[in-house]
Amino acid sequence: MDSLGILWWNVWGTMNFSFGQMFINGYALTAGAAERLVFGYDSYGNICGRRNSPIPTAQYSGQDMTNRKYVFFLDSCNLEIRNLKINSIALCVSSCPQEPLKSLEDLQLFAKNNGSYLCIYRLNFTEYTSHPLASKWCPVLPVPSR
Repeated sequence: MDSLGILWWNVWGTMNFSFGQMFINGYALTAGAAERLVFGYDSYGNICGRRNSPIPTAQYSGQDMTNRKYVFFLDSCNLEIRNLKINSIALCVSSCPQEPLKSLEDLQLFAKNNGSYLCIYRLNFTEYTSHPLASKWCPVLPVPSR
């Protein structure tokens, strides 16, 4: 094969590869939720940092998360993967702690002062220290700082 044939073969191969990549990327963007990759999402299907539409089968979906831009894992030190999903519950939060939180009282004070709720959505921050399931519905202590 002469050099012109090799050049043509390389140009043709590169063009086909590029068009194939554009097709795959376009399909992924239109069919999938690309925002989930960019902004992150919680365990209930909400995309952090935006207003969400309800998902009929997801209990806490459809929430307005425009002020909750960060993903927080309840068990951040044990991010075990099962069935292609992270085992820890993920929440959208407005901020992460700047210093370690060592008790439920610290979590409650952090929520009160910062408006960032680190326990599951159904638990009001006033119940962080009194609800019988608070230790299950709140992050594993101590909560590390970011």
